[in-house]
Amino acid sequence: MIGFGCGSVLGRFGRRDSLRALHSAYDRGIRYFDVARSYGFGEAETLLGGFLRGRRRSEVCLTTKFGILPPRHRLLLRMLKPIARKALSIAPVPRDRLKSTVVRVAPVSTGNFDVVTARRSLEQSLAALQTDYVDFYLLHSCQPEDLNDDELFAFLDECVERGLVRHIGVSYEGFDLERLLPLSRSGLKLIQVPLDVRDHRRVDLLNAQEAAVVTHSPFGGGPVPARILEFATASEERKRSWSDRLGIDVSAPGTIGKLMLSHAIEFNLRGVVLCSMHSESHLGQNVECAESRQFSEEVLLGFRELVDEYSHQVEKVDAAPALLRADR
Repeated sequence: MIGFGCGSVLGRFGRRDSLRALHSAYDRGIRYFDVARSYGFGEAETLLGGFLRGRRRSEVCLTTKFGILPPRHRLLLRMLKPIARKALSIAPVPRDRLKSTVVRVAPVSTGNFDVVTARRSLEQSLAALQTDYVDFYLLHSCQPEDLNDDELFAFLDECVERGLVRHIGVSYEGFDLERLLPLSRSGLKLIQVPLDVRDHRRVDLLNAQEAAVVTHSPFGGGPVPARILEFATASEERKRSWSDRLGIDVSAPGTIGKLMLSHAIEFNLRGVVLCSMHSESHLGQNVECAESRQFSEEVLLGFRELVDEYSHQVEKVDAAPALLRADR
């Protein structure tokens, strides 16, 4: 199952493009929407709530998150965003560089998991989303120690009892997933983490949990599919080897991306894979992957092994200069 990740709504994409994407996703059967108080500099929930108004609430699954506060000076940011989007359309920059620039220009406050913030954030989210409950309410980018706050979880349990929240969960961005799992607190029904085929060793750890699993960033963020393609087709011999191993032409347009998403869907046994789907072509490919299961498990396991080869030969080499710089 795939869901619509709203991380780019009213951020990288403006109101018109965001609404177009939401309409297209809904028309193609997407019913899981993931948002947060901080998305769109604090405005994404309002746009999503307006879009869903008038649609049958019971058919939609809404997840929102708290703990990261939107930046201040939102009026100024609202004025600057169209200029930034125009500049990016002319001279795109890598996603990680863009994210670091945004954080410097519009810093957000993280790790706000006290009861006062949780209550205020929930009230604001319900009002913005125009609903009287959310299906999942997650601690946004929490740390394992944040699960030890009995006062916070007493409040969250109360929200469940009052019907304001159906289920509680966590989102975790750390690569050291073993620090978080197994979840130290009962009652958590969902864990959300980044996961792509390069991280496949975490799959069994996630699927062993009682909580539902939502993964995001199936394409690894930025230029990862293009880098894998470049590696796979660096020579005719390697391209032929990869293609013969998988029984498909790995150089065909979009094939690496389809394999990455198909792997994420196939090995998330009982959860959701979040995608950003702001173009019709990407939406169509994502829905096709989810519905058709066009690659067998054998092919996806073979792709996993080939990506291990790529990671060992390319990404470890790329990481070495960064590690040297970090030591200085």
